[in-house]
Amino acid sequence: MPPGMDLIVTMRFVLVDLKIAGTKANRDHTGGFGSFMRSSGLIGTAVSRIKSSLIDLPVMSLGFTSTILRDAGHEVIFSYGELTRDADIIIIANAMHCYADELAWAARQRELSPKARIGFYGPFVQEKPELFEQGSDFRIGGELESAIFAYLEGHHDFSGTLNFGIVKDVEKLPFPDWSGMDHKRFSYFPLLHKRPFFPIQASRGCSFNCDFCPYMVSQTKYYRRRDPEHVVAEMERNVRDYGMRSFLFRDICFTLNRKYARRISELMIERGLKLDWACETRLDCLDESLIDIMVDAGLVGMNIGIETGNNEILEKSGKTNPAVARQEEIIAYLQGKGVRINGFYMLGLIGDTSKTMDETVQYAKRLNTLGAQFCVMTPFPGTPLASQLSDSLLTTDYTQFNEYQPVVEIGTATAQEVRDAHAHAYRKYYLRPSWLLQNGATTAIRMIQNIAS
Repeated sequence: MPPGMDLIVTMRFVLVDLKIAGTKANRDHTGGFGSFMRSSGLIGTAVSRIKSSLIDLPVMSLGFTSTILRDAGHEVIFSYGELTRDADIIIIANAMHCYADELAWAARQRELSPKARIGFYGPFVQEKPELFEQGSDFRIGGELESAIFAYLEGHHDFSGTLNFGIVKDVEKLPFPDWSGMDHKRFSYFPLLHKRPFFPIQASRGCSFNCDFCPYMVSQTKYYRRRDPEHVVAEMERNVRDYGMRSFLFRDICFTLNRKYARRISELMIERGLKLDWACETRLDCLDESLIDIMVDAGLVGMNIGIETGNNEILEKSGKTNPAVARQEEIIAYLQGKGVRINGFYMLGLIGDTSKTMDETVQYAKRLNTLGAQFCVMTPFPGTPLASQLSDSLLTTDYTQFNEYQPVVEIGTATAQEVRDAHAHAYRKYYLRPSWLLQNGATTAIRMIQNIAS
């Protein structure tokens, strides 16, 4: 215990990842803005329900925060919405599309514990603190752990609007504490089938700093890495303490620094870790030799933001991709290595038309990856894209900013045309004989196995 720590009054913290019936919010998705898949159409609805039941990620920052507070001598409990009469500080992780429900929950909690300080954190809270002022004692922007470190150093008492920026030295972050969470429910199907499953975060920030990327609002463009030895030691801790069999890197772009990703892979091989894992990255941050060693280290799944096959349209929204031919080459190489790929696509981009949106779906079909997720372009508050499109919003009801319906007038396609394109995308993709023959039966079997485990 650090000098003087025995003088600190022990506080009881409650960390809340609110579970709302009928509206599952994965609050660690979409840069901390949260997500809840609401695709339309028969197939889109079916895919939404499957993902809702089989993707369950904890909030990484709550895991880190729990360890930091407990190491400082405080008491920490997790809550999925259970009300408590005995708390000093209650921190609610926010999901943008659920903020009204979260405020209502906070009001009920305050009736039971009027002396507790109740607050929210997340990038939406950072950008729209005025929406939370009447229902909270504090509002945290930036990275949660930086505010926790600042509290332990005596810089605030959980009141008002707080933003202590990013954790510049991520080596200060301890292993996340999952012991108080219902970690048996964690899952990430269909990319990862084996459970127990956990998330791991090796780095934060991304120097590509794409205009539409929601992760930039809190993590920023400043790329920070944990020591590879420390990252692999966390894997070993998870295996020893929780029986971990698979994990997902929660880095914005795991292979942003290829030498770093290679070193982690080498250490996993050296330590004899037999784990299945997946990551998210960009196609221009991959090459064949890196893929080889990652596969040798246990890589079985990858999320890739492809967005569209029309790079000219993509550039208008603030991102560049490799030439289409190179994209197809890398994806084919990954598939040849047995890596399950989930491709992310966006419809309703600036300049999109009914024709180009259909071309995006056709491009996805040509790549024929295991998963294809079609979202509608959404200007997240705090991003350059949101500033660019502020005069083109169809609504300022932020509960509608969920990536699955148009909230912007793009000029080249009507909102209804975007809705129609999105409603048809999943049917066009998943009801193809080529996808069903290649993936249908094995996906169904693995889904049953995943649920049973």
